[in-house]
Amino acid sequence: PKEKVIPAFLDFCGDEVLIGHNLPFDYGFVRNQAKLFGLSFEKQGIDTLKIARSVHKGRQSNSLEALCTRYSIVNSSAHRAYHDALATAKLYQTLAHYYENFQPQLFQPTALSVFSGTMGQGAAGTADVPATPKQIGFISRLAVQKNVTVTWDVKKLTKSQASGLIEKLLAGQQP
Repeated sequence: PKEKVIPAFLDFCGDEVLIGHNLPFDYGFVRNQAKLFGLSFEKQGIDTLKIARSVHKGRQSNSLEALCTRYSIVNSSAHRAYHDALATAKLYQTLAHYYENFQPQLFQPTALSVFSGTMGQGAAGTADVPATPKQIGFISRLAVQKNVTVTWDVKKLTKSQASGLIEKLLAGQQP
């Protein structure tokens, strides 16, 4: 049950810096669940997607899958939590190996922000990236679940806007 899992997960995280790929997106879900139980979850993090976008400017895809292929990182069960977390850890280590000495600022923890859909001052190049099909599907399901009438064209949302909208829907707020 959530009432046991959420506090246990927050205890597990402790004061550690979070590392993830598109970290603000996942962080928002956990933070929202913590709020529902009256718990605080204010964290700092390092986003491998933000790092990849900075060191691989102009690449068509910086998805976890594309970066694992680029760096020969095996992810035997992509889109499964444990395996994606392990692949992200290996990706972080690889990126740090190649780029941390040249761009150390990319590897510094930043205060995580939920509603902007970015970390700290914002992830470079995310303003006009279209929402993913996964985000659009999730918004549609949440709207039905929360009994919210969708009056906007979700296919025209950016990833950042979609993340913010998801957070509002999860929090029970009207978009």
